[in-house]
Amino acid sequence: LAQPYVALGVNVLAAETGELARHLVKPRNLWVTQLYLGSRGRFISPEEVDAHSFTAAESRMYETIQQRGITGTGPECTARLRALGALHGSDEYILLTITYGHAERVRSYELIAEAFELKND
Repeated sequence: LAQPYVALGVNVLAAETGELARHLVKPRNLWVTQLYLGSRGRFISPEEVDAHSFTAAESRMYETIQQRGITGTGPECTARLRALGALHGSDEYILLTITYGHAERVRSYELIAEAFELKND
């Protein structure tokens, strides 16, 4: 390459509302929290996360994990991705969306693609 090429990998989840996105991302956040703390919990539903009894260490780590990803509506996620991309001079985004349900994952990618005005050719 004549110049560096920057691909930015980002955990992102979009939904029709920010509230729904924050609900859908709960299993991923708890799963990553447990991995960081050395336990391998199973990937549970958002409702099961709501019923989960968090230890003090889990609560602290969960808050940190929650702040690291991008979560919101398609336009909100796109705006944050553009800002992050500008900060790092990225040429490309590699998006990772982990959800409990497959349909929610697909919809997240659709909402972000729509907000970026990408065309399905």
